[in-house]
Formats: sequence, structure tokens, C-alpha cells
Amino acid sequence: MKRKLDLLINGWYNLQTGREFTSTAKVALALSSYDSCCLPKLSRLIEGKEKMTKILLIDDHAIVRRGLRNEIEEHLGQMHFGEAESVIEARTALESDIPWDLALLDIGLGKESGLDVLEEFALSIKRTRFLVVTHFPGQEMGVKAMQLGAFGYVCKTDPPDQIIQAIKQVLAGKKYVPDSITMQLVTESGRLQSHDLPHERLSRRELQLMKLLAHGESQKEAADMMGLNIKTVGTYHTGILRKTGLASDVDIAHYALRHNLILAPAA
Repeated sequence: MKRKLDLLINGWYNLQTGREFTSTAKVALALSSYDSCCLPKLSRLIEGKEKMTKILLIDDHAIVRRGLRNEIEEHLGQMHFGEAESVIEARTALESDIPWDLALLDIGLGKESGLDVLEEFALSIKRTRFLVVTHFPGQEMGVKAMQLGAFGYVCKTDPPDQIIQAIKQVLAGKKYVPDSITMQLVTESGRLQSHDLPHERLSRRELQLMKLLAHGESQKEAADMMGLNIKTVGTYHTGILRKTGLASDVDIAHYALRHNLILAPAA
């Protein structure tokens, strides 16, 4: 009986399948064929699992995901892990009901970019903190990641204990930024503040949305064209208005025309 219970619980809380039960009640219902005396034990086991730190590993190499998982478990103890090897899989995991505490994110995901994941989720999902773990050592990429909402940035070539320290720090709610990137962030912040054109402060996705809205697309139509959900597009829309000081989509259209972001309609 214990073996069957363990298998069922692990199946319920397998963070990689995307088929988790959403409540203890549903698990109990699935166990209705078992002896009712097992249910209190089941509830205790589930409660213990729910309290564990949940980490999503986003990397397109299985050996890297396994290595990160082994290092974390060795130094920080048992955690619940989920895995994604593409932007699509990462999006599915992050949009699920699982309350991820930490996402370890590579920038290079095959032909896709982890920066797209950051731009879409880092600021909209407040509970989940993103730590970039990548093979890109350059300051420019690190600055871009931090500007998009990452909590930290480390290279895969860094010593394992340094990566573990970064994970500890981010889980504690503190940012982990190498000194070289910190200095570049200060320089970049001053450069952005000196810009005369508000749209230069927009992210790539925000600028893309701005142009679509200026062309007359609705937010729903823009979401379909960008391959995003309407909630994410709404977040980008709010960012556009906040960063540019514009008040409406009509203002966006006028601004875009004024600054040659779109072509004026033919007479």
C-alpha cells in the first residue's frame, strides 16, 4: 500500500509532466479506491511536498539540468524540480498553477532566447525569481538580463560553489550581480536617463507591441501575432504607457507616426 501511495503522490506532484492534480481533494478522490485510513498519511505527505522549495530548470541540455539538480540537492537538500528545454516548455511551466520559487534560466535555448522568457515573465510573476545561468560571459548580456528583471547572473564556467551561493542569495530575496555587470548597469542607467526619446526605453517586445497597436491592431490581435497570451500583452501595454508617459492607444499611434516608427497611411 505504501508503495502505491508513494507512486501516486509522486505522479501527482511530478513537476515535469504538466498533469498535476490541482488540489489535495482531487488526490483524495483519485485514492477513493484505497483504504480511507491511508488518507491522513497522504495529506501529511502532500503538505510536506507543498512546503518544499520549487525550482524550474530551463536549459536545452539535459546533462546541464541534471548537473544543476545534483549540485543543488548536494548543497541545499531536497527540492522539487521541474524542467523545460525550450521557450514553449518554459512558458507552459510558468503559466501552470505551480508556485515556482526559483527559475534557473539559460539564455541560449537552441534557436530561441531565454531573454524572451525573462521579458515575458520576470516582472509579471512576482513570486518566481529568475537566476540566469548561462555560457555567455559578456557584460552586455548580463546587463540586458538584469534590465529585464533577472535577480542574478552567473556563468556556467563559474566555480560550483559560486553558483550555489548565487542560488542561496536569490532564494533569500537578494540580487546576485557580478561587479563588472554592476558597474555597467550604473553606466547604462545614466545613458537611458539621458535619452530624449521615450520609446528608446522600451524592451524589444514592448516596441513590437507599440508598432502593432499604432497600426490599429487590438491587444488580442497583437497577442495572436506575437504568439503571446493576452495577459502578457496587457503587461507590455502597461509598460509602454508607463515608460513613455502616453495615455491611450490613440496617443501611441500619434507618437509612432511622429517618430517614424510606422509608415503614414497612403493618401
